[in-house]
Amino acid sequence: MERNQAQQHWRPFILPKTQVTASFLATIAVQKFEDALPLYRQAKIYKNRFVAPFNDTTLSNWMIKASEKLKHFKEKLKERLLENEYIQADETTLQVVNAHKGKATKKSYIWLGVGMDKYKIVYMHYANNRSAVAATALLEGFSGFLQTDGYAGYNDVVKTNDMTHLACWAHARRKFADIVKSGVSDPQSKD
Repeated sequence: MERNQAQQHWRPFILPKTQVTASFLATIAVQKFEDALPLYRQAKIYKNRFVAPFNDTTLSNWMIKASEKLKHFKEKLKERLLENEYIQADETTLQVVNAHKGKATKKSYIWLGVGMDKYKIVYMHYANNRSAVAATALLEGFSGFLQTDGYAGYNDVVKTNDMTHLACWAHARRKFADIVKSGVSDPQSKD
């Protein structure tokens, strides 16, 4: 009985030839990508707190290997995103650290596709520029309603696929909100 219980609790390590668990990989990823805690600082914390001899190279290699393991999952997420009939898309800047200079010197972009109906998915696509090629890489194969902020980079992918391009009302609404905040009841009045 003890052997069966032990077998039930044994879980294979996500990365062969390492002792890193899936939950520890998730912790490292969240601290790096959500909390902006660099890997070298995480390694220092683990060394001081747990006397764990990790270094940033080890943590970086684990993140790279874990991302390779999740590649199939990412492809499935994109497939599901493109099955939606309505997607919102946007892009935002991301500073990339130059390995040789040790500081954020390169401006890149994270392109987001958000499934709004069938599959509620937020899919992120990295690109080192804001060109229409990145929009195409994100949305190629989608046909349906695409809502964006009006950036012209989406125009090519909309034209070459069966999409209806919807405008983002937030930009127009802001002008009306500014009028309301100003306290002027009639913008045409000269009072």
